[in-house]
Amino acid sequence: MGVKKKTREDLGDYDDQYSIERYGLDRHLIENVGELVRGDLERPTKRNEAASVSSQVLTALRFYATGSIFTI
Repeated sequence: MGVKKKTREDLGDYDDQYSIERYGLDRHLIENVGELVRGDLERPTKRNEAASVSSQVLTALRFYATGSIFTI
């Protein structure tokens, strides 16, 4: 039996109200933050499971907005 992978979240699936509630910023600002830090977060790797810039940004923003990375 294999390990079930969690699907990555796509901001395009949600409206700005959801983004603000979950991350504290609207989708446009989240995308801007990602572009600003992309050079610092991208890592040249051959690993299949390297965290994407988007995943790193969303995880950090979720923590800053809620104090937790987990959904209750």
